[in-house]
Amino acid sequence: MAHRILFTKRADREYADVPKGPIRELDKILDGLGDDPFPAGCRKLRGYGDLWPVRFSGSWRVVYHVDARAAEVTIARIFPRALGYERALRGLK
Repeated sequence: MAHRILFTKRADREYADVPKGPIRELDKILDGLGDDPFPAGCRKLRGYGDLWPVRFSGSWRVVYHVDARAAEVTIARIFPRALGYERALRGLK
C-alpha cells in the first residue's frame, strides 16, 4: 500500500534549503518512503516517540513519523548531521 508523503511547515522550508546535490537523493528517499516507510536498517529514534530517521547524502538526515492507519508519512525535519539530533529535534518529543 502506498503511503502519502506530507511535510510539516518546518520540513517544507528545510526542503527548499537542501543543496542541489543532496536534493536528488532526498527525492529518491521520499519516493521510497511512500512505498515502504520502514526501509531495511531503519530504527526508531530512541527517546523521541514514534520518529524514524534516514541518512542521505552522507551528512544529511530526514526524520519522519508514520501513520499506518491513514497510510501517511509525515516529514518532520530535514537537517545536516552537524546540527545534531538533540538540537534539530527539540520540541518533537
